[in-house]
Amino acid sequence: MMPSKMSFFPKLIDLIVPLDATAGNLNSVFIVMDHIDTDLSKILKLGASCKLDKSHVRNICYNLLCALNYLSSANVVHRDIKPANILMNKYCQIRICDFGLARTLPKSATTLEGKNSRMIRANIQKQRGPLAPESLIKTKITKEL
Repeated sequence: MMPSKMSFFPKLIDLIVPLDATAGNLNSVFIVMDHIDTDLSKILKLGASCKLDKSHVRNICYNLLCALNYLSSANVVHRDIKPANILMNKYCQIRICDFGLARTLPKSATTLEGKNSRMIRANIQKQRGPLAPESLIKTKITKEL
């Protein structure tokens, strides 16, 4: 039974700032949110024993796309989307976690014509770590590729 009032926004329980942090050296902030049952990697490892039907898969995909759309609208690049970083509760609600590699982009980077756009995308591509395939190649992705 799904709750009658669902929210796409997680409930913030607490915000923890390290004791030794000052305004000049605030490097970490810890966010405490509600408990989530599992992550998508655990669900995928269960395989057929998980008993997900098409409506569950459709709901998970829809919620994941909504979460990614929200990040995109806020100009946030997560840079570490993987099944282990997609938390899910028993109602198939999605929470994206682990924003350690995330970066924000200025408004000028959201348009392809912006002068800063090419420079920002080049900087992101120079940084080490896993990247989406379309950001590694210099051509536009089409069906033919």
